[in-house]
Amino acid sequence: MNEQQEYAPSNNQKTDSPFPPVLNLDDQRQAVFVGKKYETYYQEKFNQITPKKQMAGFNIGAFFFGLMWLFYRKMYGYGLILLGLILVSCVIPIPEAIDRGISIALAVTMGMFGNTLYKNFVEKKIKEIERSHPDSIEQELERQGGTNIWAGIGILFVAVIAIYIVVTISGNY
Repeated sequence: MNEQQEYAPSNNQKTDSPFPPVLNLDDQRQAVFVGKKYETYYQEKFNQITPKKQMAGFNIGAFFFGLMWLFYRKMYGYGLILLGLILVSCVIPIPEAIDRGISIALAVTMGMFGNTLYKNFVEKKIKEIERSHPDSIEQELERQGGTNIWAGIGILFVAVIAIYIVVTISGNY
């Protein structure tokens, strides 16, 4: 058996998919939307999230690169909210210890709940795509999903410039 052949668990038939078999339509659509990391990371995490259990592991990427991770995963609205919080924290004069505490709390929260936030985002986007593009769902999932490395890198530069401007204007340097 070569690397790209897998056995489907239900009937032991070989498939030529490079990914493990997906069991239902929701998983299939999530796999298309999320991309390569779905089967190796997100599928397990998403399945752990229930209404009673909102935390599924610790997302290291979201912890260390919160703002960049949000934009990389195309969660632009959440990313803009986080950028706004960061900019507000630059304007409000607060003691350095409290500022660091807030930064650490935001990072830990992103790490703890990043997978849940992403799952909710994915489910919402899939429903929107199913409603608005019923004839081309797969293509729209691929187009609107996945990742955007340039958005992640770009927001870093935008954030640095915005923080510099805000700090310079407010005089909190």
